[in-house]
Parts: sequence; C-alpha cells; structure tokens
Amino acid sequence: AACGGGGGAGPSQPIADPVHPVGESFAAFQSAVVALGQQDLTGGSYNRGGGPTKHTLGSPRGLALTPTGGLLVADSGITPILFFDSIPTASDAPAQAVLGQPGFETNTPALAQDGLNLPFGIGVGAGKMVVVDTLSHRVLIYDDNGAVGTVLPSVVIGQPNFESMVPGCGAGFFVPF
Repeated sequence: AACGGGGGAGPSQPIADPVHPVGESFAAFQSAVVALGQQDLTGGSYNRGGGPTKHTLGSPRGLALTPTGGLLVADSGITPILFFDSIPTASDAPAQAVLGQPGFETNTPALAQDGLNLPFGIGVGAGKMVVVDTLSHRVLIYDDNGAVGTVLPSVVIGQPNFESMVPGCGAGFFVPF
C-alpha cells in the first residue's frame, strides 16, 4: 500500500469538488498549492524562525471547518487556535482572530477560561465547538461553533473548574489528544 492513499496504484482520476476554493478537483498524490504559516511552499521553520504572528504557525495539530466556511487551526506550538474566515487560497494568509491567547504575538500557556495549553484537536457541530486542551488535561466546549475572538467556553470536562489542571482528576483525562 502506498503512503497517502490512492490504493497504491499511483495517481488516480481527479475527484470533483465543486466547493473547494483552491482548485477544481482533487487527485491522489496531488501537490499542495497553499501553505499556512509560511510565506510559500518552500518554507518550513517553526514560526518562520521568529515569534508568533497572525501569519505564522508553530506546530499545527488539528483543524476544523466552521459552518460558515471558516477554518480553525489548533497550534500546539504557540498554544492558540487561529481562525481564518475562509479557507485561504494563497500562502502567507493572515488569521483573522485568535482564541486562547490575548493576541497574535503571545504564546504563553494559560490555565484559565480564556487560555489554552497545547490545543490538539477541534470539533465543530450542533452549534458547538469542542477543543482538546491537552496539557491542561481538559476538553472545553464553546456555545458558538467557530465565531472566535472573545468567545469563552461554557463547559469544562476533565477538571472541576477552568483553573484546575490535575492529570486524571477524578474520572478526568490524563493527557487527552
């Protein structure tokens, strides 16, 4: 079996995707056309070798699409979730909002209702957004399904409150992914 799908027989026939803004179709083993967090497809440095900005990523781990066509990216390297109001069609696209940090230029893990510490996964559905906050040993549930910025979670799972960080607390999580 080949790495990357396609059944191991090499490139397959394109699959029509009328809603994808970057191209008309997908095919197995297709080259990337956009790089998030880098100026172009040849870059690959953590935060481009500098500090975090609305254009950079440290260690992206999870992503989700919002019902309105936005893109959420969990960056466990610099500890926020970045929101793009649409799927970027060009490299070096800036994020429009940040969740889990006070701004784009900060990357301090925060144990609070408005903070994150190694976000890993994101899920969006049923009018909710769910974030796995790995090193805070918790899962956060937001009542809004991706309108980030000043949104705060309404529910914490795995800890007794938003300020606790005890691994395996009660029936909680040790290190959720």
